Amino acid sequence: MSKNGGVCPCFSGAVTPADEGKRNLEDKPAKPVSTVPTNQVTAPAHQNSMTNKTEQNKGQTRGASQKSLTSTISAGLAALWNALEKGDENRFLDQSAVIERVLPTLRAGSKASMDVSLATSLAVAAGVSIDPTTWGKDMPAPDARYSGPHIRWPLSLANVREVVEHMRTRPEVSVHPRYVAEILSQSVPMFKDQVKTSVYDMKVPTGQDSKLVVCGDTHGQLEDFLYVLENNGEPSDRVWYLMNGDIVDRGPFGSEILIVLLLYKLLYPNAVMINRGNHENVQINRRRAEDGGGFYDEVMTKFAETASDQAIFYMFQQFFELLPLATLVANRLFVIHGGLFRHESVGIKDIRAVNRLRQCPTTTVARDDSIMFDSMWSDPQDNHGVATSHRGANCIRFGPDVTEKFVRNNNLALVVRSHELPPSNRGFDCSHNGFLATLFTASDYCCCTGNTGAVMIVRPDLTYEVREHVAWMKDDEELMNSPVPSGQPICFAGEEIPGGGGSGYLGLGPDESAATPPGGATPSG
Repeated sequence: MSKNGGVCPCFSGAVTPADEGKRNLEDKPAKPVSTVPTNQVTAPAHQNSMTNKTEQNKGQTRGASQKSLTSTISAGLAALWNALEKGDENRFLDQSAVIERVLPTLRAGSKASMDVSLATSLAVAAGVSIDPTTWGKDMPAPDARYSGPHIRWPLSLANVREVVEHMRTRPEVSVHPRYVAEILSQSVPMFKDQVKTSVYDMKVPTGQDSKLVVCGDTHGQLEDFLYVLENNGEPSDRVWYLMNGDIVDRGPFGSEILIVLLLYKLLYPNAVMINRGNHENVQINRRRAEDGGGFYDEVMTKFAETASDQAIFYMFQQFFELLPLATLVANRLFVIHGGLFRHESVGIKDIRAVNRLRQCPTTTVARDDSIMFDSMWSDPQDNHGVATSHRGANCIRFGPDVTEKFVRNNNLALVVRSHELPPSNRGFDCSHNGFLATLFTASDYCCCTGNTGAVMIVRPDLTYEVREHVAWMKDDEELMNSPVPSGQPICFAGEEIPGGGGSGYLGLGPDESAATPPGGATPSG
């Protein structure tokens, strides 16, 4: 594709100019998914001056040897980061497995045995109400010192846009904790009413220019989330969003992403759904950001009146337990955070029946526990069958035969999962003969990998495309030169790849093809 191609045709069979980048989900059986060659990506240089950006743009025309080196470095960064991340998770899972073994003994010797598998039990122990109708009522209202956005009930679209604009321009000023409690107070009953089982059934909105935007991990990277909203449209009656888990941890703005999503959902109940990821979990959230967590520290810093005030944190935890384990889109697209299952016979009906109203189990002896655990923690592999994973205790990897059987048995076209940065260092990856895709929305993950982020756009006719981007928080020089239409500089920016390479943050060579033949997918395992 030329530099002006606009949309990355990452999922395609035989590509024609009319249907470039699209595939019809009604095809039975599913056609193989193909991907863009991995040597088209160069890492963004977020701290470069405008001069350096121009020079980087010129560098796109260099020879194949440099492209190959860049691809090797990008893949190396992705592999290194995945190894470090999985090392953090490995330690967490090993510790959890040990705790699970000794917990019955500890409970037997305790007069008051608290069920730590339930956020409600943990909330009660911390003195936090488990009745969402009371949340926020006993909290002080904002005083004259508060300079953040105000939430006015009944909620209006204009009010939500004020909050979004505030987060674009002054993200360092947090929403008042009373407002956060009120948002969660109204969101929890809505999720209880909508999500009846552990698999949520979602349609694609109909009408002109309607679409469903599917996002992978965002991990508190507000710049990526705001870029996606700006370029794909805010949630509405015609633009719906499906977030595939891991909203929080690692990045500093997980609460802001959740606040915006929930505000839009309160306005348009069908337009937003959030799957549960392994990071929507109290024990991981309590870890430090450098150890794979960070959400607890984020919430306590922004919303706690005292060091012991954990009210907002446990309100979020009670909300997390309501999230579905997976979402079935138009009966053809199955979206799940981690992946598929160690038990061969698991189908969508089995996942629906799992009790999700609890913390993720750390043992997998019981069948339902293993289904819930695998939905958040499993990864794909190239080899057939199921194997143990280096990610941590009880984790598994599943092969292409597992995916193809699950797709055919449940009459699906495609399984989309997230959970890890693809080894190609891109925001998406295709594997398992085109039946499995990994989608990752956080670009330049944790400001050190240089990867692109991506979202999937599903249309009412069930054709879809994947768009890559890179987003960044502006440095001081960029902020000084930013337009200030609302009196404040916009703190975040981004570029769609390809077609937006003028800034030099990331680009594709003009002489490179943007699609490979069917069956040429890059395996993600």
